[in-house]
Amino acid sequence: MENESNYDLYTRLSPRCWSEALVAKAAENELKHRANRGDGEARMLLELHQLEPAAKPLFGHVAHARHKKMRSYKYIYTLHLKFGN
Repeated sequence: MENESNYDLYTRLSPRCWSEALVAKAAENELKHRANRGDGEARMLLELHQLEPAAKPLFGHVAHARHKKMRSYKYIYTLHLKFGN
């Protein structure tokens, strides 16, 4: 990841699946490392990513929707796996 441009790392920050989430975390860490070393572009891209609204919650959130006609609630649970300790 050290050889990739800041914009390439920025495009990897929005994962769509579990394997892309691992790459996204590595890309975020690399951008943070570059920003801490004084790279203004990396800092700007991290701030832009924080301002973007999330498309949908990925892990561990409960989303509920209320059906207008039936006046009932529908709960959707998303689960995540933890590996290691």
